[in-house]
Amino acid sequence: MALLKRFFSRFVRLQWKLALSYSLVTTLIVTVTLLGLLLFAYTLIDVEVFGVMISSLLPQMTEELPPYFAEEEPDVAALGEWLDSVYNRGRLNLRSADLILNEDDVEYVAVTDATGRIIAGRPLDQIPADLRSALSAEAELVLDGVLAGDLELSDANYTDSDSGVAFLASPILADDGQTLGALIVTLRMPANNSDIFTASLAALGPIILGALLLTSVAGTIFGFFAARGYARRLSNLTAAADSWSQGDFSIMVQDKSADEIGLLARRLNRMAQELQTLLQTRQELAMLEERNRLARDLHDSVKQQVFATAMQTGAARALLENNPVQAKTHLQEAEQLAQLAQQELTELIQEL
Repeated sequence: MALLKRFFSRFVRLQWKLALSYSLVTTLIVTVTLLGLLLFAYTLIDVEVFGVMISSLLPQMTEELPPYFAEEEPDVAALGEWLDSVYNRGRLNLRSADLILNEDDVEYVAVTDATGRIIAGRPLDQIPADLRSALSAEAELVLDGVLAGDLELSDANYTDSDSGVAFLASPILADDGQTLGALIVTLRMPANNSDIFTASLAALGPIILGALLLTSVAGTIFGFFAARGYARRLSNLTAAADSWSQGDFSIMVQDKSADEIGLLARRLNRMAQELQTLLQTRQELAMLEERNRLARDLHDSVKQQVFATAMQTGAARALLENNPVQAKTHLQEAEQLAQLAQQELTELIQEL
């Protein structure tokens, strides 16, 4: 318990408070920024746009297919091996769509000839015997447009709103621009924009959490080292204040920074110098007051002794002819008073 208490007592220090505040503020800023980007992305998400984005990836794959059409008859066996590498070995590169789609969402991948007849496809159990009869009217229009070269890349796809299945096609072109066939991909698309957003968020979740964790750690480390300088400067102020409280004004805070702490240090130094001057002045005034008091005491004491001596001397003079013995006694007392006055005068002078 004591060890735990000592551990948490570290975080009471200003240095750790500043470090944790850096970390908290940095994490909040990154979190708000990421949420803002996600909300902005949600406003841009559209199922149709998503389909266009995926279909734009197919032409890069069809560039590998013309060699299989070099002979009069397409090399069906070689096309089958190529489709195996695409479908079964993860070569169907959906790129950014991989965050939302995976290989399980692909129903089948097929290659057709120039008439739209499937000559190879994977998986075999999903390939329709008659492609055109299995397609909807809209998908068949897409296929015909691709084979005829009449469709732009952005139009070479169709998504069935009821089944959520997208039909994507890309022409296989010879070097002279002749259409040799088409690469067809059918896959299950997200039902709506929210599904795309949810899937994206789920896929990006670990990345976002990792980014927040990294940001938090980086903010803490940066805050710790940034706060250490402030803590050290404040410690110098504390040490100087402790010395001043004990009356030692020879310690000055060495801080030439132009910020608030530097300004505070210079003002405290000036205050310490003024306090030192004030104390010196008060000491001098106290010494002067003591001298004045001693002077008054000396004046009063000597005045009394001199007065008493004068009285004894006068009495002795009056009795000298009629009573010499009594006069002698008065003279002795006057002598003692003079000696006492001399002694007190000596002591007071020594005190001064």
